[in-house]
Amino acid sequence: MRVEIALDSYDDLFSDFDIRNYRDRQFSVDFLDELKIRTRKGSSGHGLDIVLLLPQPERKAEFEALIAARLARFIAERRKRNQDKLKKAFIQSAIYIAIGIAIMLIANLFSGQVTRLVSDFMLIPSWFFIWNGLERFILHRQEFRAKLRYYGLLAKASFVFEALKRGLSPKLVGAVPAAEVGAGHAIAGGACKAGLAAQDLDGDDAATGLPNNSGVDGRPGDG
Repeated sequence: MRVEIALDSYDDLFSDFDIRNYRDRQFSVDFLDELKIRTRKGSSGHGLDIVLLLPQPERKAEFEALIAARLARFIAERRKRNQDKLKKAFIQSAIYIAIGIAIMLIANLFSGQVTRLVSDFMLIPSWFFIWNGLERFILHRQEFRAKLRYYGLLAKASFVFEALKRGLSPKLVGAVPAAEVGAGHAIAGGACKAGLAAQDLDGDDAATGLPNNSGVDGRPGDG
């Protein structure tokens, strides 16, 4: 599967509000959103080539190597972060369920020493913790697994820089057969090709790779 994204310059990959160099600059949310949309149909990272097309005069091999390395690191960090969030969600769910079961056992243990009303009342927080724990586990499990599948797809993909055909507008790239668009300079292939691999968005604060603070993971928005 070949996914082509046309750029006017390398700056299209990065935030307009960040004026740092390519080594430190944040990735653009627009770019990460477009990447997610365009790779959504990919069922496997095997054979997935993400081709970044630029006008030949704009291309610089050193920038492409740097950007490919940053993409690889971004994807790896985002994948690891969501693995940690999935593990944290599981632990929190288990704690909630354990608390609920403990309250239920205490209520049954002292049922003969307290009034029926008190015993029944203790069942309310018991079931609250149990159901809350199950809900958190089911919802977060689905959410984080979807994000891990996406980042796993990108980690196996090849990121390739190619030149746009002379005189071809980036807006018209989709109307031209891929073979006619331009000849390429492959910067990264697979997780290891040339030592460079790839890297969601997800309610994960897309451009920065920094975690957001909503929910256990920050509700999806990630990625």
